Amino acid sequence: MSIVRHIMISALVLLVAAGCIRENRDDCRGDVYLHFIYNGDGDTDIFPDKIECVGMYVYSLDNSSLHSEYSFDEQDLNALQGTHLMLPPGNWRLVLWGNAAERSVLDRNWGTGHVAEPGYFDGSGTYSGTDSLYFSTLDITVPETLQDVDDTCYFESSHIKMYVKLDGFADMIDASTGEPAEIVLHHEGSPVYTDFTNTPSDERCKVIPEMFPDPDDPDAYVLFYNVFRFDEDDPECRIVLRFSDGREIHTVSLANFIDRYRLRVNDRNEVIIPIRIFPTETGVSVVDWDIINVDPGFEK
Repeated sequence: MSIVRHIMISALVLLVAAGCIRENRDDCRGDVYLHFIYNGDGDTDIFPDKIECVGMYVYSLDNSSLHSEYSFDEQDLNALQGTHLMLPPGNWRLVLWGNAAERSVLDRNWGTGHVAEPGYFDGSGTYSGTDSLYFSTLDITVPETLQDVDDTCYFESSHIKMYVKLDGFADMIDASTGEPAEIVLHHEGSPVYTDFTNTPSDERCKVIPEMFPDPDDPDAYVLFYNVFRFDEDDPECRIVLRFSDGREIHTVSLANFIDRYRLRVNDRNEVIIPIRIFPTETGVSVVDWDIINVDPGFEK
């Protein structure tokens, strides 16, 4: 390297350093390297299998404001399962949501941030099931020395998967009219949102998921949908099968169902509740649905 070029590079380094030594340090930035990990309920990272996009929100802990936000699609995450940020010195809180898509709207205000279905924000009050959401948060400090920060964002689940099969209801006759019955499933008592600490709300809503004919059974319907996390002994969470005019056919207490079939919810990330409901001569029966060989159509 020539002496002239060496002097020029040295001068450039000094100029950059000088910009961060002055009283005005607005242009100073530190390197922040983040890694995204989701272990589910084991020790192996399954992030690529479960999370296809991430939205990240950077808040200043010094003045309680949203500093910046970023989005990473599947292509970004395939190239780098994480990100590299440049942040000024200070204390920062990162909030990340995985798989927030068309069924997720985010209120990003400091202290009140939460995510819910569009029906919560547009006033319609209609809910059909949320995205398969995952959450992570991390507090970091970028030092005045601008020393590199290298840390990991560990994700956790924000949803429960519901698989319901209505077996024998496709040709059901409404005894009161003698006509084919129109059936609707209501998932009642679901938390209406979850906040930016991944805590489900006390406010509840009624989810009415879309119902599909079972391609392998012409006399059955299937429903695959997600709801926000609820406690396994929550007395408010239930599935109510109704006629389209609102008359109740049968109610399933999810707390009782979970207890009866010894399902694990509170200490698990990947939770599936599989329910099979079918009419009998004496009423309606509810059993665990064997879904081992069922492809519910969820990519993630």
